[in-house]
Amino acid sequence: MSLRARLALAFAVASLALIGAIAVTVYMLSLSAAREQAATRLNHIAIGLRDRLDAGMYEREEDMRILSELEAARALKEGPASLRTQLERRKAGYPEFSWIGFADTSGRVVAATGGLLEGADVSQRPWWIEASKGVGFLGDVHEAVLLQRLLAPEAREPLRFVDIAFPVMESGATIGIVGAHVGWDWARALAAHVLAASGATGRVDLIVTNASGKVLLGPRDLEGLTLPPTVGGTPRADGFTRGRWIDGRDYVAASSLSRGERTYKGLGWKVIARQASDDAFARVENLRRVLTMAALCGVLLVSLLGYFLARGLARPLEQWAATADRIGKGDRDVTFPEIPGSSELGRLSAALRSMATQLAVKEDMLQARIDERTAELHNAMDTIEAERERLAFALEGSRLAMWELDLEHGTVILSPEWARMLGDPPGETRTTAVKLLERVPEEEHAIIQEATQRLLRGDADHYDVEHRVRRADGTWLWIRSRGQVMRRSPDGKALRMNGTNSDISVRKEQEQRRRPVP
Repeated sequence: MSLRARLALAFAVASLALIGAIAVTVYMLSLSAAREQAATRLNHIAIGLRDRLDAGMYEREEDMRILSELEAARALKEGPASLRTQLERRKAGYPEFSWIGFADTSGRVVAATGGLLEGADVSQRPWWIEASKGVGFLGDVHEAVLLQRLLAPEAREPLRFVDIAFPVMESGATIGIVGAHVGWDWARALAAHVLAASGATGRVDLIVTNASGKVLLGPRDLEGLTLPPTVGGTPRADGFTRGRWIDGRDYVAASSLSRGERTYKGLGWKVIARQASDDAFARVENLRRVLTMAALCGVLLVSLLGYFLARGLARPLEQWAATADRIGKGDRDVTFPEIPGSSELGRLSAALRSMATQLAVKEDMLQARIDERTAELHNAMDTIEAERERLAFALEGSRLAMWELDLEHGTVILSPEWARMLGDPPGETRTTAVKLLERVPEEEHAIIQEATQRLLRGDADHYDVEHRVRRADGTWLWIRSRGQVMRRSPDGKALRMNGTNSDISVRKEQEQRRRPVP
């Protein structure tokens, strides 16, 4: 990869890392802010419905308390019709009441709004049983039992009420029970009002559960179900959660537990405001998409700028590299170009030109020394060649055959005089020590091997043996073979021997003639 490409890639990667880090940071900060905003908004909505439910229940409880303490006994003295009128007036003022009635101490309904259930026995109903004990009663949401067929006989869903009942006392004795059913649609209307007033964007669900977690109010698919304690995740200290609900979707939610209102102690209701995470964080997701596009555009822009900057930085380096290549190939007519621009590039360009000039000067000096040494070497070679010719002439005149033994490989080289001595084809002889020994009589092998071993062991400083050698025509030639070790290994092992062979046949014949005849 070229330097220009490497620099451009480095700019692209660096810009991607920087812009990506900024985008991720902005997104995470925005997500955190959106999460806190969602928690605050949903918590505000949940608290709003909680407070309205508590206030509404307190008001309805107080209405029934006043009715039992001040109005019911007085109206009862005037007869059931007067009591019914009083009950109708109370219901008309507060439409949350679905039914208000008065039952005597036997549990028979004496008067009721709309005349509903008059004469009916309610002695088995929890509201009558508890209020008969002399204390007020507040019952949790339940489905209608007696009033369903009277108020909404064709309704697809059962009516649901909250029961409120108080004893009617006279002279310290209970003379009857006044009871009311508050329609649960009142709570649904409150929830709709709270949502409308909140100005929340996207769908928000308001859910009311009783103390055991049963859904009293909420989406139709949840009403009547009991929510597990861990639904939606583990709540924070402020009741905010984010997690998966039983429908498989991810929600953010805030909850608030009923605290009651003055004399109304509450029924343990919990109000939950939830919103799908996709809706709650829709703006953050839009921001994420915008940041992603902006980051990609930023990376592309910075990469382009990096490419042009890299090209500007790489151009002088490429020119210097091309010049260095030409100089390396032996072109002496080039110089490093001057690079205008930053002072650093200028100094580097000047330094390279100076270095090239100094290298050229040193190359000239080195070449001069090489030429000088070459001339000296030629003179020495000429001298050696002359000496070699003189030595060869002298050897030829002395009838000596030179030999060289490679002890590592067992090869022997002999000068042309050797071939002349033995009558072999003229020229240099190349053979082995084994083959050479085959031309020596067996009875003389021992003296040759002994002299050789003494020299190799270092017991002798030279080799000198007289023995016979068979000529090409089968006759015997007496020779004197002399030599010495010329090269050894670092551990002292002999590697090469050099020596000469001389013809001593004439001397041997004379010695033979001088011997006395026995």
